[in-house]
Amino acid sequence: MSNYKKTLAISTGFYCLLLGAPASQADFALNWAARGDIFGVNNPAANCNRAEGSVQCRIQSAQVSILDPDNTPFLQERITGSDGQTYYHVIVGLPTDKFSQETFIRAGGTVWAPSFVSAVGSSSGGSFTFQGSGPRSTVFNNQRPLDADENISGNSTGNPKRVEMRQVNNDGEFFQEFVKESVLVSTVGGVNVFNNKPRITQTLNNADISATFVADMRNLNYDDINTGVPITNTIVFADGAGNFDMALDGQLVNVTAGKYRWVPGTGPDQSSGTYQYLEGGYDPYLENWQSYRSPTENITKR
Repeated sequence: MSNYKKTLAISTGFYCLLLGAPASQADFALNWAARGDIFGVNNPAANCNRAEGSVQCRIQSAQVSILDPDNTPFLQERITGSDGQTYYHVIVGLPTDKFSQETFIRAGGTVWAPSFVSAVGSSSGGSFTFQGSGPRSTVFNNQRPLDADENISGNSTGNPKRVEMRQVNNDGEFFQEFVKESVLVSTVGGVNVFNNKPRITQTLNNADISATFVADMRNLNYDDINTGVPITNTIVFADGAGNFDMALDGQLVNVTAGKYRWVPGTGPDQSSGTYQYLEGGYDPYLENWQSYRSPTENITKR
């Protein structure tokens, strides 16, 4: 199997997907904007199909070099945080799209190979390396990014204390936002720790129904399994019949939102950890990530 990668086409040549020098960054505002000097000294790794001086990416390998038919807006760059550490900043989509996601994750992983790349991977697991071109006997996560084996893909292995992110799904009727901002930031050994849990918001609005669910856990830390948060859970029907507000109408209510903790793992930068719940549970390592892949949105396969 050959290695395919997106590259940034600019006048000085091609830049591999995850290269790029750090750019200064004081805070991590989740605002869908690039942080680096786009065409100055600190070229970002990739800036495709975006308004801010972007160019279209290419699919590049030893066998082919073509314009990428995927028009998804995509940015990836390396920046320097206020703690002097390097972070990967990745944006997929735009806030006006049906799906968009912005992530900051500390570079605390293994060093890429070969040596000319000399970049540290993110605080997550997976068989992570830069292969070069030509066939390889070992499978890496850029060949199987949705593989069920997290030792290959790295899915679900990221250290949440090293991450800020926002993900939005919005089709005009259903809206969902997962946001993990810097609410509880501490410094351990001179390194920022983003210890706060996320806020999850879901709304459904159409001619017949209006429903809202909010679990705001941003003031809870990932070491606390005993503290929960009140949630908003309401349903309003257009004809007024059967409306429900859990705060007023719930009878046997047992709210466990926020009552979980994350136990550090043995992967790079304490990644590949586990989530423990006071009641019930969910194991992301058992998730079938392939089921989320739409063939209509992946029009090339090589």
